[in-house]
Amino acid sequence: MNLGATGYTVSEVHGRGDRGVRNNELFEISNIKIEVACSSELANKIKSYVQETYGKNYATSLYTHEIYT
Repeated sequence: MNLGATGYTVSEVHGRGDRGVRNNELFEISNIKIEVACSSELANKIKSYVQETYGKNYATSLYTHEIYT
């Protein structure tokens, strides 16, 4: 899959919230965070892909932040 991003970072993340802690006994990792520095157009493309591909079976969140160079 190539949506146009030239690079990204994937991190394993842990935390606790209203839904408790996700049990990772069935998977190697429980939660991941993917970071991509890209245009807002590409961010929307990635968001659509993630929601269509994983949205029915996994909770997803997208955060955007303007990057100044």
